[in-house]
Amino acid sequence: SHPGYPGMALHLDHLPLQLPAWISERGAFTQPMQILTAQVYLSDIDHSIGPTWIVPGSHRAARPPQAGEVQWQGREALPVLCKAGDALL
Repeated sequence: SHPGYPGMALHLDHLPLQLPAWISERGAFTQPMQILTAQVYLSDIDHSIGPTWIVPGSHRAARPPQAGEVQWQGREALPVLCKAGDALL
């Protein structure tokens, strides 16, 4: 994204199967990984350039984020601040 771009709300890139809340809440099932995305950064990324934000562990939520949601299981979204050549999986 370019400097000044306002970005978008938290979202997910792929959800092969959305689990019912009662299964997720039990914590007895972990959905297996279905896809892997890699972003290789060509530039240093700091707050001024509009970093990607992630919620650690949310890849196990088995549901999309709700409107306005900025945390999952008490963990808030964090910016990915990195150097050129770094990769995010």
